[in-house]
Amino acid sequence: MTAPVPGDIFAAYSPLGDCYTAYQFIRYQETKANQLATTHILPFIGFYARPEDIDIHHLTLPQKHMMYVGGQHHQTAFHAIEALHGYIPQDHIRIGHLPLFADTEPVIYGGNMNAPAFIPQENRVAPYDRPVDSSAWQHDRVFDMAAFVAAQPQTRVLIMRNVTILHFEKVTQLSRLRAISFFDVRIEAEVIPDLSLLPDLNFVWMAGVPHGIGSAVKKQLQALAKQRPQRITYEMTKLRKPEWYAAYADNPLFAFTEAEHIPLKEAKKAVKIYQDTLKQALALPAVALQAGLERLAADYAAAFNPFAWIETEERELICAAYWQIAHLAAGKHGAEADLEAVQAAIDRVRDW
Repeated sequence: MTAPVPGDIFAAYSPLGDCYTAYQFIRYQETKANQLATTHILPFIGFYARPEDIDIHHLTLPQKHMMYVGGQHHQTAFHAIEALHGYIPQDHIRIGHLPLFADTEPVIYGGNMNAPAFIPQENRVAPYDRPVDSSAWQHDRVFDMAAFVAAQPQTRVLIMRNVTILHFEKVTQLSRLRAISFFDVRIEAEVIPDLSLLPDLNFVWMAGVPHGIGSAVKKQLQALAKQRPQRITYEMTKLRKPEWYAAYADNPLFAFTEAEHIPLKEAKKAVKIYQDTLKQALALPAVALQAGLERLAADYAAAFNPFAWIETEERELICAAYWQIAHLAAGKHGAEADLEAVQAAIDRVRDW
C-alpha cells in the first residue's frame, strides 16, 4: 500500500459483521520510538455488503458536534474526528479521494485501527467456542495459548489483562493476527516466538509483562518497525523483573488489605514491611547469608509488634511470608535457608 493522502476514503471489513464501513483518512500522528502512532479518521455512517456498494459521493456524515466559542451565543458545528492507535491495516481498501470534510484535532480517542469502534465487534466470550474478531480475554488465572490457537486460528485481535499466558510461543500460529494488547500479564513460553512470522501484525502494546520476554519482543519489534515503515507500531512499558513480582504480585501480605477487621493504613504498612524486608534479603551476600536472614527475621518480627489485630491466621501468614523471603534470598545464591533457625529468630522477638 502506498502512503495514504489526507482525504483518501477507505473501506474496512469486519468478519463478525460480515460487512464494510467507510472512513476518511485525515492524518497520521507520528511518535518517537516505543510509543504508539495514531491515525486520525472521520468515520461515515452505514454498513455495506461489498466495497463496490460504497458510493463516495453519497456518504452519510456523522452527526455534528457543537463547540462553544466565547460563550453560548457563539457556536461552531463540526464533525468529530477520531484518533485510533496504529496505522491503516494492509487490507483496508482505498476506494477514492474527496476534499477533507473536517480537519480539526480529534475529539474521540480509543481503540485501534484493527478494530475501530465503528466496526461491529464481538463481546467478551469464553472459553474459545465462538467466532472472534476482537475480544478481551479475561480468565480467572490462566490462558492456554495452545488451546486457544487450536480453537480460534482466525483470530485477528488479541487483548488480555491480568492473566498468566501459557505456551505463548504458539501465538505465531495465529496467521491472521494483526494486533496484540497485553496489560499486567505474565507470559510463559518455551521459546521466544518469532513475530516476523505474522505478516499482518501491525500493532503491539504491552504494559506490565515479564522483563525477559518483554525485552526480547521489543528487540524484534524495533527491527520490524524498520522493515515495515508506517505498517507496525509498538509500545513496551513497565517491564517487570522477578524482584518486582516477588515484592508486589507475589506478596502474600496483600491479603491483609482486603480484610475488613484490619485498618487499611496498617495493612498497607504490613505490605511495605514485606517489600522492604525482601529487598534487604535479596541484597545479602552469599557469605554469612544465614546469619543475615536471622537478623532480618528479628527486625521483620519487631516491625509487626505494634499491630493489635494479629491472631492465629495472621500470625501464620506473616511467618510463612518471611519463609518465602528466606527461600527467595537463598535461592538467589543456589543455597537453602535454615527455616527452623529463621523461625526461632522471629519467635524470640514477636509479641503477637
